[in-house]
Amino acid sequence: MLPVAKLVSLTARAGVVVALDACANAIDASTCSPWHAAQAASVILVFDEANRRAVMARHPALRRRIVMLGDLDGSGAIADPVDGDMAVFARCYARIDAAVAALAGLLRPPVRT
Repeated sequence: MLPVAKLVSLTARAGVVVALDACANAIDASTCSPWHAAQAASVILVFDEANRRAVMARHPALRRRIVMLGDLDGSGAIADPVDGDMAVFARCYARIDAAVAALAGLLRPPVRT
């Protein structure tokens, strides 16, 4: 699994600001409001269509920045594992891990030969 700190480092080197937040209201208000994070983000990652609609309702002008994380590896929406057993959570996190790895691959600078 790619640690969040490594992903942030990759995105910073690529000149991309990513709001890494599964819940639009969970950003630490002492450092940044959800509105400021959304405005600053080059891309806003969501897990499913419900997340996409919620972000678009709050930030309609940013609709082109919203990307479904699972689309990056071709797997589509990532279902919320709430109320699932450990196997459901494990599958969900494996999907997230694969999609984040695909994102990291897109953000790596090209290798010069």
